Amino acid sequence: MPCGVRRPLILFVFLFIQTAGLGIFAQDLPGELVLKSYQYTYPDKVIGVANTGGDWTILAGDEVFYWAEGRLLPAALRDNWRSYRPHNFTVYPRTVPSPESYTPEQIAAIRREAGVAAQNREDQHRSFQGALYGGVTRQA
Repeated sequence: MPCGVRRPLILFVFLFIQTAGLGIFAQDLPGELVLKSYQYTYPDKVIGVANTGGDWTILAGDEVFYWAEGRLLPAALRDNWRSYRPHNFTVYPRTVPSPESYTPEQIAAIRREAGVAAQNREDQHRSFQGALYGGVTRQA
């Protein structure tokens, strides 16, 4: 697929959310928005998005994943969502801000976010990424 055809997921989410340019956790976003963003960004991989019995689902490849409090999990794991870290989306501002313009609160939020990401790096379930990209391990 040509580079210009696939728009970044972040760009699509940005069109719907106003933030200060800091990362936001997926559980703070509507499941429908996140899943349709994936469908828009990966039309060759995501076959459909549906609300099934009150749960948002996404069909990627041949597997159904459930939106479980900001996590994308297979049916067998959706009730065990507390065991996994939610997906994190970074919404970027239209222009690059100067670091000198950051408030002390923004700097603290960035440092907190970076620390949490580093501590929880391996706690995210990877089967959805595997459906999109193929391998989820370094060897694959």
